[in-house]
Amino acid sequence: MAVSKKNTSKSSTSKKTKKSVKKVSSNNKKKENKIATMSAISSSSSTKSTKKNTSAEKIANDKTNVSKDIKAESTSSTTTTESISATVKTSHQNDSLNTNTSATEIKETTEQKPQSSEDQAQQSKRGRRKKRQEKSWEEKAKALPVFEVSNFPKLPVKNILITQAKPADLQNPYQLLIDKYKVNIDFRPFIKVEGLTAQEFRNQRVDVLEHKGVIFTSRLAIDHFFRIMNEMRVVLPDSMKFFCLNEQIAYYMQKYMELRKRRIFWGQGSIEDLKKVLKKNIDGKFLLPASDTIREKVIGILDAIKAKYSTVDVYKTIPENISNLKPEKYDMIVFFTPIAVEALHKYFPKLKQDKIRFAAYSILTANKLKELGYRVDIYAPTKEFPSMVNAMAHYLLHINEKSKK
Repeated sequence: MAVSKKNTSKSSTSKKTKKSVKKVSSNNKKKENKIATMSAISSSSSTKSTKKNTSAEKIANDKTNVSKDIKAESTSSTTTTESISATVKTSHQNDSLNTNTSATEIKETTEQKPQSSEDQAQQSKRGRRKKRQEKSWEEKAKALPVFEVSNFPKLPVKNILITQAKPADLQNPYQLLIDKYKVNIDFRPFIKVEGLTAQEFRNQRVDVLEHKGVIFTSRLAIDHFFRIMNEMRVVLPDSMKFFCLNEQIAYYMQKYMELRKRRIFWGQGSIEDLKKVLKKNIDGKFLLPASDTIREKVIGILDAIKAKYSTVDVYKTIPENISNLKPEKYDMIVFFTPIAVEALHKYFPKLKQDKIRFAAYSILTANKLKELGYRVDIYAPTKEFPSMVNAMAHYLLHINEKSKK
């Protein structure tokens, strides 16, 4: 039994010695690995430093003395940190020099470029909008027909008659003429609108349900169209599309239907905008209930995009009874439609124009005055005068300049 205890004690001691040897060997390996990594760092840093030969000699000496003393690790680490710090300082100095030399170049580039991409996008959008507006008006001015006005002397004007209803807005453009040139302006409509009956609509032989879209250019057309549909008991399908000249006309349709259940499209107020909207929905046949003056423009657009369409009358404009009017007391009468000219000629066929100045808006109105033997003294729209108020203001200003002289 004693022998067995001795054997076990020997075996246990031998195991302990083996473990201690293994630990020592493992510690030595770890130290060697650390030293190898530090030497690699020192070699990489030494290549970056200016003194390559001296650093290489130090690294060789460190490798030889690694096994003898562990303190070599600290010395090598201190040398590497010093070399790394030196390289970092030099790099920072070089960077500062580069930034100082290129400061003027950066300032020049920043002055030329905008501050941000958003500002650049906004500026480009504004420039495009201005160009579009200028181009659009130039194109319209070039396309406008030219009409030669008479050479009748520009005599003073005190009383003016506008052949339209009085505007509801007190700050209308005519009020500016009254305040600036001290003239009296009266409003009297020369035409009136009468809606067609259901039988008159049927006589045109137009089937509304065979069309996939209806084009509205005014609120008046909407009122009379839906009135006739109710009288004829025609139910418009949900697939029917509606195209309006502007957003205000489109929202006016909620008087007769729920907008959320319908497919409604509109432009920005011009015929060209309406052309873009119609071109995107060219499939199917369009129905155009509109007056004579606007109908011609819309028909030109529909012909340009090669669309299928049919026109229909839902109301008619007829001359108003103006027999109780005294046109002789006015120095200027302004006409906007050929029917208004017909109304004057109908109720006053023996009227002599003499000193009465006639102003005409649109080439159709001017040609109608010329056809009936009247003189045209003011004409709009032109490149210089896009509206009738502009043309009237220019005429009145010219009279005042002559009267001062």
